[in-house]
Amino acid sequence: MSALHRTASIAGNELRRLLRERLARTLGLLGASLMLLALGLGLVREGQTADRQSDYAARADRDWNTQPDRHPHRVVHAGDFVFKTPGPLARLDWGIESQVGRSVFLEGHRQNTANFSDAALSGGLLRLGDLSPSLVVQQWLPLLVLLAGAASLAGERQSGVLATSLIGGARGAELLFGKAAALWAFGLLMAVPAFLALLWTAATQPALAARAAGLGASFAAVLGLAAIGTVFVSSLARSVLGALLAGVVAWFALVAVAPRAVASWAELSVPAPTQAEVEQRIAMALAKIGDAHDPNSAHFAAFRQRVLDEYGVSRVEDLPVNFGGLVMLEGERLTTAAIAAEVDRQRDAWQAQVDRASAFGWIVPTLAIRSLSQAFAGTDLAHHRDFLDQAERRRFATVQALNQLHATRIAALNDRDQKLDASQWDDIPRADIALPSLRSTAPSLAATVVPVGAWLLLGLVALGWLGRGLERRA
Repeated sequence: MSALHRTASIAGNELRRLLRERLARTLGLLGASLMLLALGLGLVREGQTADRQSDYAARADRDWNTQPDRHPHRVVHAGDFVFKTPGPLARLDWGIESQVGRSVFLEGHRQNTANFSDAALSGGLLRLGDLSPSLVVQQWLPLLVLLAGAASLAGERQSGVLATSLIGGARGAELLFGKAAALWAFGLLMAVPAFLALLWTAATQPALAARAAGLGASFAAVLGLAAIGTVFVSSLARSVLGALLAGVVAWFALVAVAPRAVASWAELSVPAPTQAEVEQRIAMALAKIGDAHDPNSAHFAAFRQRVLDEYGVSRVEDLPVNFGGLVMLEGERLTTAAIAAEVDRQRDAWQAQVDRASAFGWIVPTLAIRSLSQAFAGTDLAHHRDFLDQAERRRFATVQALNQLHATRIAALNDRDQKLDASQWDDIPRADIALPSLRSTAPSLAATVVPVGAWLLLGLVALGWLGRGLERRA
């Protein structure tokens, strides 16, 4: 019999033993129940969020489409709303979705922040954390795997079964790999509801199949690490109690202490401007540009001369277009660039904090797993920033299209008293928000996939090394 067959036989026997034990069955039912509860809560929450945002989006569309005849610049200030609807994978890993807003009010001369997050609307309960399938997989199932498997080797060492098995011809490495495989299978069984949800998503929405597969792989990876870690601790411990204590301490450190400590350190090491500071800097930058509502402003004197030279006239009154509308076009371009510079500085600082914390995935595997899961689910900071960028592109395109109407369809004489037919608003671009392709997120994915793969490889190598010396310690 080959080493692979012997390892598979050990894994099968160990899994059957686990499923016969009352404690393991109880832990398995608890884990599966937690997963079903998390999935149920995710479905309810997703439905409520989708219904609420669908209602808001319908209202925004109705308000836009029922606008009366009016001046195009009135439409600029009336504004519009854009919404980010969470994808079906968000029900498995909400990431930062609970804490950030999903709607942005779009208007001229401003780049507004996202509003109406679940945490803000919930009265503070969600700020304490929410039960999601990813939370169950990344935090609670590893603990259940530990409780079920802590005695796998330590208990056999105490009872003398381990020495008998080794004398009977089993090799140490095969024994360790087999028991780790059994515990991994035990963890996967508890996570079956989540994997079924991923399969359903991939089958009903093929465009998300790659993301669903990646998210499923991240779940399998964390359960694999939990199984390897449990066997590692159990093989070194002299008693079941020692294995349990060491395992629980390691679990608490990796799940509760290290992620929060690293996040706090990242925030302190890369200070991000507050919203008040950003608004202050934006106000100072806009003051240098001038008010585009005043075509005679000295700030636009050079622009006025360029326009006159372009059209070959000497007076604004002789222009074939409305100079006030041209000033609006130029002013929006300048203010958008000035605002973007300050907003991007804040968002770059946020991303630097995330990147610095993610770099600790080489030391704290739970950080790498969490980043990987959120990236595949589309609920990390990078995806939220993509939503904000798409919203800003839509805002700028909409405002500039209206300013173009101002310049070409509104006469300069009695500018403010004129109106355009409401049918003009139908042709204004209002692009939909789309989930970015997985290929566009490849750099951030690679930065998390590699540490996770390295931890799995390191764990397997460690088990092989421990297996060679297991006979001496038995």
